[in-house]
Amino acid sequence: MQINNIMVISPAGQIDQQTGEQLDTYLKNLVSKGNRKLILDFKNVDFTNSEGLRVLLGSLKQTRSEGGDIFLANVSPVINNILITTGFSNLLKIFTDIDSALINFQSVHKNEN
Repeated sequence: MQINNIMVISPAGQIDQQTGEQLDTYLKNLVSKGNRKLILDFKNVDFTNSEGLRVLLGSLKQTRSEGGDIFLANVSPVINNILITTGFSNLLKIFTDIDSALINFQSVHKNEN
């Protein structure tokens, strides 16, 4: 789903080796087509391992190198704990819901197309 110029992606289930590769390919494809502002709605993600973290880091680097960013929304306590423990919570902006992420994205990037 796209709202203004921000893509909202809603992965579901577990992000592991197999699904992480699929998500990585999907995100790289989006960014290569000019979608550099992404919100990942983790409402339906119940687990991630190191593969999911690798995907997040790679996508974050790719979007930021092109002037964009990735925000996370609706992160469960389990995923949030993983992000805090690994230090990813210091790299990513995490919001309680999509609306908060959208508002912050628009205010942070208000002078961009």
